[in-house]
Amino acid sequence: MTNAAPVIQALTVPPSDRSVFSSTAVAILLIDPALNIASANPAAETLLGQSARRLVGEPLNRLLRFADERIPARLAERDAQIAAHGIPIRLLGRTPRDCDMTLAPVAQSPGWQVMTLCDAADTQDQLAD
Repeated sequence: MTNAAPVIQALTVPPSDRSVFSSTAVAILLIDPALNIASANPAAETLLGQSARRLVGEPLNRLLRFADERIPARLAERDAQIAAHGIPIRLLGRTPRDCDMTLAPVAQSPGWQVMTLCDAADTQDQLAD
C-alpha cells in the first residue's frame, strides 16, 4: 500500500511567490526606487528579448519608451497605480508596439514598484479564441 500523504501535502502547500512569478505568461518587472530593473520574470525576458541577468540593474527608461509622456512622470511618483491598455511602447529601441501595462507600488516597500506588460495584440487574440 502506498502512502498518499506526500501527494496530499504537495497539493495543499501553495507554490512559492517566486514559482508563481516565474510561471505567468505576463511580463513582470520589479522596479527599484531608482527606477532600475531589480527583477524580471521569464515572460519579461521573452518580451524584451534579453535575459533577466542582462536586464537587472538597467534603467527602465533605457529599456522602455512610452509615447504618452504622462507615464514616465507617474513612474517617478513611485506610488502611482496605472492601468493602461493599447498604449504604444518602444521596447529596447524596436518599433513601437501597443501594449497593456499595469503599474503598482509594492506593499510595505516604499519606492518599489511592480510593472506588468503584455502585447495588446496577444490579449486581443486570446479574447477572440
